[in-house]
Amino acid sequence: MRQALNGTLSKRKSLGQSLVCYPSLMTHAAMPEKERLKRGITPALLRLSIGIENRNDLKRDLEKALIG
Repeated sequence: MRQALNGTLSKRKSLGQSLVCYPSLMTHAAMPEKERLKRGITPALLRLSIGIENRNDLKRDLEKALIG
């Protein structure tokens, strides 16, 4: 996934830019694992916040990150 983050996706906060978050290690890391799982925050969960980039660029970056 790191390679795709160099494209249109970012892990940083930015107005209008698409972001990707790994909640179990980022936003909800302080929450006990049992509670995270109860709320559906699994280790496989990714949160995407889509910005204003070209949809074809986003699709390409996601495919590159998820497929390899």
